[in-house]
Amino acid sequence: MEKAKMKRLCLIVFGMLLALSLVFAGLFVAEEIRLNTLQQDALEELEENKGAYDEHTIVLYDTSQSEAEMLAEKFGAKLR
Repeated sequence: MEKAKMKRLCLIVFGMLLALSLVFAGLFVAEEIRLNTLQQDALEELEENKGAYDEHTIVLYDTSQSEAEMLAEKFGAKLR
């Protein structure tokens, strides 16, 4: 009888782990879909505004001087 209880406990734990894994997989897929949608929206906006911006210039908001200098160095850009 003790062996049957142990089997039942193992099945319950396995079922709970499987359910938890499915929940996390669902959350991961939902986040990927959200990020993909966000990226598509940004690409569409860029395409709609093509020609209305300088492709060789970027404007950084809410960035410190040191962060801007680091980014400029990383991309081989000039900082103005």
